Amino acid sequence: MIIKLDKQVKIQKYQVKMRLLIEENYPEIIVWLQAIKEAYEQNKEAYEQNLDIIDYFQKIFFKESPKPKQFIKNILEELRANELIDRDWKLTKNGEKALEEEIIFMPKEGIFEIKVINDPLFKQIIVDFEPLDPNLYNEVKGNKENNIDVERNVELPDFLFNLSNLEDILPLRTGEKKTINISSIDKKGNKLKNYSEEAAITFIIEGFPKQLFIRYGKQEFVLSIQDIREESITEQCLRKISEKANINHFIIPILYGHTTRNERLKFTKTFELKNIKITYLGEFNRCKVEDVKIHPLNYDSAIKWAKDLMFNEIQKFTVEREFNLKWKQIIQKEEFRIFNLPQVSITEFIREVAFGNDLYWKLMAPIDLKLEERLSNE
Repeated sequence: MIIKLDKQVKIQKYQVKMRLLIEENYPEIIVWLQAIKEAYEQNKEAYEQNLDIIDYFQKIFFKESPKPKQFIKNILEELRANELIDRDWKLTKNGEKALEEEIIFMPKEGIFEIKVINDPLFKQIIVDFEPLDPNLYNEVKGNKENNIDVERNVELPDFLFNLSNLEDILPLRTGEKKTINISSIDKKGNKLKNYSEEAAITFIIEGFPKQLFIRYGKQEFVLSIQDIREESITEQCLRKISEKANINHFIIPILYGHTTRNERLKFTKTFELKNIKITYLGEFNRCKVEDVKIHPLNYDSAIKWAKDLMFNEIQKFTVEREFNLKWKQIIQKEEFRIFNLPQVSITEFIREVAFGNDLYWKLMAPIDLKLEERLSNE
């Protein structure tokens, strides 16, 4: 059984000052970091005596094809600006980590406009962000053209300060997914009021962990939700489908006429509900419960159901007209009159045989008897 809960959620937009560390693919920087590490390990004493590292690199690494000292200096200054080496030309912790993992995280400071899902359950999810022009950040009037007011210098949501990275949540505008670590966020920023954009989410329960699909524009994210009781959601959905639902075994009793032939053969059915409220999760536009176990609601449905199951197997050896004739003979006991059996109705007879077993109609004799095997053996 799979439960899918769909809803539209509002998006809140904030303008914040952040310092990010963005994953970049610069193999040449890894080469430089390795060279700087080797230079330090081979010349520790010289380093302590303020080694002219620019001259050192010129002699050691560019001996055959000399480079201008300014060229070397610019590269080293860039590494220092990105906090990969310190003022003494040694690797920083970030530099050592970058060299070890062969991944470079380049710092980027600025003002960013971030879009956050604003929902009681899923409020801690960022779906998009982009750099913002500082002039717009400081603009007093706001965006009147789109009827959006800006509430300035407000306290930002606490969850923003608990995020360590935005991996798999924030694809860059180029469409290329990269790991983006958050170094720091200002405690206050701007909040855009009257913002009306929405995102679609689908909460899926199928085993553990539960999954949350978020669709925003052309982007789709998948997250795992760990701290929600699956049993509670399943029970609520089944009870909304039918008050007679068997919660212990997750079975829905149903009338014969409310099923298709394929559903009766598989003993499963998919149900859809609209505009339902689930405790702890909130309101959903649609609830789809797939492959729910079903069985007949009453005796009349059970008889019709059993006939379908029987014919589905026996039709391999006969046609429907002949089968219906035999079925009628069995139900009306015409073939048993010569035996002068007690006048017991077929209903009473079946109930007597099936006493204590309320699921007797599930017995599919042709399958149990393996007719095909017996016929082939004979």
